[in-house]
Amino acid sequence: MGILDAALNFGARALQGTETSGAQQKAPQQAPGSEATPRKTATSIADERVTLEKQGGSNVSLADLPMQDFKNAVARDSGFVKETIGTKLQELEVDLGTRMAVRRNSLGDIEMDAQIAPDTKNRIENDLNQNRAFKAAFNRLSTNQPTVEYLENVSRISQAYGEGNSMLESLVSESPENNRLQDIAHRYQELRKQVTSDESGASQDPAASFEIRFNQPA
Repeated sequence: MGILDAALNFGARALQGTETSGAQQKAPQQAPGSEATPRKTATSIADERVTLEKQGGSNVSLADLPMQDFKNAVARDSGFVKETIGTKLQELEVDLGTRMAVRRNSLGDIEMDAQIAPDTKNRIENDLNQNRAFKAAFNRLSTNQPTVEYLENVSRISQAYGEGNSMLESLVSESPENNRLQDIAHRYQELRKQVTSDESGASQDPAASFEIRFNQPA
């Protein structure tokens, strides 16, 4: 019986790319998110936006981005989330084939949608919310996974039709230090917020609707 076999197929595809990329240094397994991530101030983000507008995307290329590194980062987080939930289900003797969805509620806490005993469900949710590494990995996935999926879609379309993408040009900076995954994910989320606001009249956080499904059809 496959353990959570339908969870995050994206992460599995990304790891396949790692196996074919040549001899790479294997880092010791650890909870993701341990490295420090510098925070940007509102002023620096605004300055960067002005810089991007001035650039006009003239020299932006998807080939300049370390896409395999981006996919590996998502794969590590998805694997950690998958393993943590699987371990918790085993501890409480919950069938690993149980269908469930894991998301954040309006308060930012992890919640589950699963047909299991309420007491067991509450205990799992409580344990996951107490696990800082799990919450950090889940929060990164909520922004990084949609961003990488978007970049991959743009890449496929560009290869098929040989056309550029103005939205991609607004996301990518000519300065490599501004093209880390968290930088591009932040700009992508801001653009998604603008689209949502234009359509509904109210600004919404796109990451709030992110969820991970286990043992459910795609």
